[in-house]
Amino acid sequence: MTHLPAADIRIDEALVSELLRSGAPALAHHAPVASGEGFDAVMYRVGPAHAVRLPRRAHAADLIEIEQRWLPVLSEGVATQTPVALLAGKACAEFPRPWSIVPWIEGETVASLPVAERSQVAADLARFVADFQRAAPASAPANAYRGVPLQNRDHDVRGRLLGDTIPQSPELLEIWEQALRAPVWNGPALWLHGDLHPGNLIALDGALTGVIDFGDLTAGDPATDVATAWLTLNKEDRAVFFETFEPSYDLDEPLLERAQGWALLMATAILSAVPDNTNLVGIARHTLDQLLTEERGLF
Repeated sequence: MTHLPAADIRIDEALVSELLRSGAPALAHHAPVASGEGFDAVMYRVGPAHAVRLPRRAHAADLIEIEQRWLPVLSEGVATQTPVALLAGKACAEFPRPWSIVPWIEGETVASLPVAERSQVAADLARFVADFQRAAPASAPANAYRGVPLQNRDHDVRGRLLGDTIPQSPELLEIWEQALRAPVWNGPALWLHGDLHPGNLIALDGALTGVIDFGDLTAGDPATDVATAWLTLNKEDRAVFFETFEPSYDLDEPLLERAQGWALLMATAILSAVPDNTNLVGIARHTLDQLLTEERGLF
């Protein structure tokens, strides 16, 4: 992945090898292979079945610890694979931040699949979201950017839509304002992945096999994750998603309107933050196209 915020710490094969020698000697004979880099973390594949996940920016250290703490609990009863830490590496002299050894999930990102070939993903994704969204305790990690009332994000989104980098802003502003008018979530805070776009979904032979990157894990309005229906799918496969989706709450018009708002929020954030990142911009453009071509009054 290119055009990311600069890392504030050097991570390379030599460092990962040293961490394996000191923290996971049973895997130390494998040569680590760089396999992915996101905003917050770097992944190295280690042998056929494992990977090492390390924070590349200081604030991401907390995100790794959140994954280590909560994913083992939240992955119970969820059929889709998640990167549950098999070993929670501690900060040390070689690397002053927590790091994890996780299972390697075989496949390719859903973002790399043609949108027209995501029908099976749609049904699997609906089951993942329904299974994952359970009532969360008060100790769930807080997140100022996910799961919150959309009104909290109005200043940021409105600024993007009224700028000069987003096409067809008047139509998108109407969608955003419709989402703001929807009643806020008044149910229990539900567990959320928080960043459920197709770059964080893994597919094998057309089926969803894994969901990765739980750094934005939090609890709140379930519409945050339902937004994946627009981020990931086309109109036909959204119908499959909603036909398969069996949430614990009423999937009513206000929630779907807020979900569209969340999809718009995430797409505009991508275009604002990383306008030169081809992969992420492709996700954002797809999302805006889906929102703009969706029939009004669909719900």
